[in-house]
Amino acid sequence: MNQQQSPLFVPALWEGDCFKVLDETLLPWKVEYITVRNVSEALQAVKEMKTRAFGQVLTFLYTAALVTKENHSEDLESLRRRLAQLAAEFTQARPTFDFKGLGRLLDDWLAQIPNGAHPGRWLEDKIHKYVAAVPKVREARARRAAELLPNACRLLTHCNVSGEVVAVARCGEEMGKRIHVIATETRPYLQGSRLTAWEVAQAGIPVTLIPDCAIAQVMAKGEADAVLVGADRSAQNGDIINKVGTYPLALTAKKYGVPFYVLVQDPGPLATGEEALIEERPVAELLNFQGRSVAPQGADEIHGRYPAFDVTPARLISSLIGFDGTFTPENFRQKYQRSLPTREETKKERDRFLLVYGIPKRSDYSYLSSALKAERCRSIVVPEMRPELWGARVVASELLERSLSTALISDNMMGIFFAQRQIERLYLFYSELNDQGVIGMCGSLLAVLLARAHGIPVELLSSEEPKQIPQDRDVTTFLGLRVCPEGVAIYPLERDIIPWSLFKEEGGGRSMSRLEREMIHWGNLLFERRLVSGWGGNISRRIGKERFLITGQHAPLAFLTAKDLVRIDRNGRPVKKTQRASSETPLHLAVYKGTDAKAVIHAHPPMVLAFSLSHESFAPISFEEKYTIGEVSILPQETPTVTETQRVVEELRLRPIVILQGHGTVALGKDLEEAFLLTDLLEEAVHCQFYKSEKGSTGAYPESKSFEAPDGNGYVLFSEEHMAALIDRANEDPQFQSQATEANLTTTLTLHLEDTDIPWTVHFERGKITRLEAGGTGEFVISGKREWWEAIFQRRIDPFLATQQGKLKLKRGELWKLSQWFKPFQRAFTLWQTIPIK
Repeated sequence: MNQQQSPLFVPALWEGDCFKVLDETLLPWKVEYITVRNVSEALQAVKEMKTRAFGQVLTFLYTAALVTKENHSEDLESLRRRLAQLAAEFTQARPTFDFKGLGRLLDDWLAQIPNGAHPGRWLEDKIHKYVAAVPKVREARARRAAELLPNACRLLTHCNVSGEVVAVARCGEEMGKRIHVIATETRPYLQGSRLTAWEVAQAGIPVTLIPDCAIAQVMAKGEADAVLVGADRSAQNGDIINKVGTYPLALTAKKYGVPFYVLVQDPGPLATGEEALIEERPVAELLNFQGRSVAPQGADEIHGRYPAFDVTPARLISSLIGFDGTFTPENFRQKYQRSLPTREETKKERDRFLLVYGIPKRSDYSYLSSALKAERCRSIVVPEMRPELWGARVVASELLERSLSTALISDNMMGIFFAQRQIERLYLFYSELNDQGVIGMCGSLLAVLLARAHGIPVELLSSEEPKQIPQDRDVTTFLGLRVCPEGVAIYPLERDIIPWSLFKEEGGGRSMSRLEREMIHWGNLLFERRLVSGWGGNISRRIGKERFLITGQHAPLAFLTAKDLVRIDRNGRPVKKTQRASSETPLHLAVYKGTDAKAVIHAHPPMVLAFSLSHESFAPISFEEKYTIGEVSILPQETPTVTETQRVVEELRLRPIVILQGHGTVALGKDLEEAFLLTDLLEEAVHCQFYKSEKGSTGAYPESKSFEAPDGNGYVLFSEEHMAALIDRANEDPQFQSQATEANLTTTLTLHLEDTDIPWTVHFERGKITRLEAGGTGEFVISGKREWWEAIFQRRIDPFLATQQGKLKLKRGELWKLSQWFKPFQRAFTLWQTIPIK
């Protein structure tokens, strides 16, 4: 088999007074070796990832040989101390790898030195004999692995096992098995693309390259027959520690019934994988590749995480293939378990993150901002989303533009964040929903599988279609640089299909509904705008005819979560008996019963609260406010919660918001956005009123004296006598005539009473009302039901406000054109409201 070996199978070669190491960072573009003459150069090669896996084993042993070569003394203890120090130096360079275990191996050899032998020369010779024997035991291990594989095996692998995948495939060929290797890219160093795919293709073995995020898609489609990975370390209980991304690979294999095999070495003193220290490498290695930046342009504030390894628990492993046999996790434990776990559970509070997968719509970034605060998380974690790098190039850029704390990771790092219980919620942005399930970009299925396995809630939101042209369209390139070697096939990626059944499985996180997301968003925004504070305020939304969603008792709107939202029936009873709805639930239910509201917000705007203590109503001064909210009533309020709900409902039937004296506001709308905007608008309007008062100006609607009916009881609404009185009242008023003449009021206006289908058309000509006629021939037609016309003529609601709210309808004509005569029409209606009706 030697002539067929990959150069990675023996990546370091001894040359007498030095050794050379294959520079793996230059592959596949160059096959070049680094000459190492001392400890410093060896440490640099290991620390800078010039060599890894079996290469760093050889580097350590050959460095030890250099040290013994330099040791001219026969002082055994001095040599022992120096080698222990060497192991500590290598451990500091790569803390996860078991260099101390190699140090113990050297120490064991030193204990075997024959009497009279020179310690340095004897140990150097021992090292070279050991290194010479290693390829044979590795070949034997590869043969054991090949025996486990089925014929015609599509073998999925991750990272690089220093030539051993080639050895496994060759052994399989000798057994008559056809092996096709599927290699993950393995970000951020792309060892899968640059090393594994390259060496396998060089050996003439069929190989296909996939992005790390495609592992779930490949296995879900039944296109992998087995998984084989290496292990940088193994633990006595059968856990393994390997290149980050191994854990989600094992988890996915378990989900889809694909056997998961691991090439391991003896575990040493490590009792469980949880005891291993996981190396965090410099973030710059993640954010840069071959001189190119992965981060979006101008993203100085972006931070990232690069945990180099993750832990795969034994329960996910089918077989562990060692140098001296093949084991199930149970057999492995029986052979090696010698100690109990010693690592103490840390009490340090873990960082908490939200995970975004897919491309959010621009309108959803404000929601993510609210969610970050509501969940009290440190950052939003964004995977790169290969091959196009949408996460790095689009999503991270948009988040940073909004000054949201953003952590970029490679796709294969998602698993360790879930395993370490750092992800609070997954926000999955999908492109389509159909009978099969949720359709999302490649990697979506993996993200959901990880969330489900760890009981993390998944929120589904509609995604944005990317508008940019990606620099990379498949795994052949990274940031435009070709990384796929010749002779390597490319897996045809498709959108992921996440079946509906996956969202219904027991034990996984519940998907938050769109309604819950809205509640959290608007609750947070009320706090940001200082319309509520502390535990004040409550909001609700209608769900169909019989159910409602309302904030819970003492739920702070600034930090709402799904647990703070209570589903109630029409009687206010929580659907979930362990929950308690807001103490203002009777108020909300009364509003829903008495109006057509779909959403209600009860807030405590500070300006409005102060104003309500010394006024009986609020009359806005600007057109925007006047014809959106009108003159707002201030109702007395003497109890901690609203008990006289009917008075509130009566006012809300006329206008969309009401003020409760010393208690805040109640606003309704077709959705929470409308109710929020009304609350915000009123607060600003009162602010302006305070400012105007400070300047000493006054303002109010123009007043007019009451008009007496002939019988003293008032007119029948829309009778001919009533309409004639309206015309006489306007034509007798100098202010109306002046304003109408100045505006050249020449048009026809039809007023229509819908209940009895009575239309009257008023003719205006150069500022005068010239005649009144029955019928609906006017240039403008304003129509409404009796209750709203009566409310207008009783001065309970402004006609323009009623039109804005849809209580009156402008059925003919354009509002902008009618607005040119606003002043005379406003005066006319003010006069008409002085005419009593029965």
